[in-house]
Amino acid sequence: MKLAYHPTTIKMHYNHCPHAVHLWKIGMPYDRSIFHTGVVAHAVLEEIGKNPQEEPRVLADKIVEQYCSKGRAYDGNPEPPAPFTDAIEGSQLALNWHARYPVPNGKGITHEHPFAFDEDWNEVDYYDKTARFRTLLDVVEINDEDDQRTAIIRDYKTSWVATADELDTFQRKCQAVVVWLRYEPDIIILEISNLRLRCNFQKEIIVRDYTETLNKWLDEITLAIKTLDNNLNPNPGIGCIGCPYSPKCEHFNSMYKSEDVIKRYIA
Repeated sequence: MKLAYHPTTIKMHYNHCPHAVHLWKIGMPYDRSIFHTGVVAHAVLEEIGKNPQEEPRVLADKIVEQYCSKGRAYDGNPEPPAPFTDAIEGSQLALNWHARYPVPNGKGITHEHPFAFDEDWNEVDYYDKTARFRTLLDVVEINDEDDQRTAIIRDYKTSWVATADELDTFQRKCQAVVVWLRYEPDIIILEISNLRLRCNFQKEIIVRDYTETLNKWLDEITLAIKTLDNNLNPNPGIGCIGCPYSPKCEHFNSMYKSEDVIKRYIA
């Protein structure tokens, strides 16, 4: 059975190393501790959006309690509980954001919106076995006014460096494409919401002027999927820095004995 890839899986290939994707494909566990703060922040914002009648602090505390005792499951795979300090930080980032930019709710607004497509780009259920591409979008807002459909795609970020440059990444292309295929909007607004900086960065796409580009992005995603289906050779080096698989990677360990001074320094 062929695997379904996420934008983050494709990102792992170009940010780190093809071997990282190989380890992901065989189900090798990896350290997700760096994600705890962001995961909790996302979960709190999702709960606030889905339960606008509830007190945000109460919702946030429930998330912290759950994530610090039971952990969570991502794509059906259980993850260990989050450290309390990381969870508290993520919770407070979310509450501070909500205080400045109230989390939207109502008609046309979906939090943690799932998308999945088969190899011919037909939409399928998220966990369908024929899915080749999956992604979860933090918030999707669909507004229909004056015979015009606008789709706002909001991506919450907890990294200090997630600013306007993030609007042109491969991940953003993926988000624009799946919303374009599903909702056929006239306007797409990509939005990076930096929870630490408490500010938004936006990019507007007029679809009629961008159709060729959107098709090009679709082709790039298709090519990425076909590429990752291959046997992937390792390329240890600068990409090992920050790679979640480095502690369990034999090629990273081999850099200790490398004749390349830079590789030894990285290791």
